[in-house]
Amino acid sequence: MNTPDSPDVNGSNDFNGANGSAGVASSAGPAGSAGSSGRPEKPPAPGLPTLAELGDDLLVTTRRQRIVALVRPGVGVLLFAGAVWFGWWWLTPLIVFGIFVAVVTVTHDVVHRTIGLSRPARRPASAVRRPVDPPTVPGD
Repeated sequence: MNTPDSPDVNGSNDFNGANGSAGVASSAGPAGSAGSSGRPEKPPAPGLPTLAELGDDLLVTTRRQRIVALVRPGVGVLLFAGAVWFGWWWLTPLIVFGIFVAVVTVTHDVVHRTIGLSRPARRPASAVRRPVDPPTVPGD
């Protein structure tokens, strides 16, 4: 259980005494510049560098990185087919794991808009995660 003096799982010491909930950051947040999400940035844990110290180039996805990330799942499927063709069944679990990681990674980047796709390029991927209204039948 968190108390005002004990850090929560993330190592922060936030305590909102107004509603008595521990470990919940207030909307005001600590003083500091707003980050890319518009929320104030919390200072890093002691000994860890800030994003400004690491460099803003970490926020940029190059065209080459984007292409590699989007092609990786398909290459994995081709590797799987090749392993099956040659009878290397012992290798298929590793390839399937690699495909899983590649798909989850690229899906995460598309959903959070960090891969750098344009709006029209994101549309097919975002259609998968949005519910679709059922078609209406004339006369109902």
